[in-house]
Amino acid sequence: MEIINATPHPVDIVDSEQKIIRSFPPSGILPRLVENSSDLDPLDGIPITSKSFGEIQNLPEEREEVYYIVSALVFNAAPDRHDLLVPNVVRDSQGKIVGASGFSRIAKKVFNLRRTSCSI
Repeated sequence: MEIINATPHPVDIVDSEQKIIRSFPPSGILPRLVENSSDLDPLDGIPITSKSFGEIQNLPEEREEVYYIVSALVFNAAPDRHDLLVPNVVRDSQGKIVGASGFSRIAKKVFNLRRTSCSI
């Protein structure tokens, strides 16, 4: 099994005392969502834009036993990909991210098919 960090920064897994127990360096693979924006009317003199996100770019195809650590945006844009991991963020008392306690992934869909009968 291989876990590839597809974010631009190291992802550190920390224990309950916030000590690093494993680190995943950036791989250079950077999936991103296509960003679309348009200008809106300013708010109190501050520029405002409308932003939406489109398709995912630079995300490798799924491979057996290979998992990719990705941003929450990419993770949420690919609900059918079961090889994507998003860090479970751990913050210190000042709110600064110090690492992750582990990862979350999208659960595989399980269908419960029940046999039903109808009479006409």
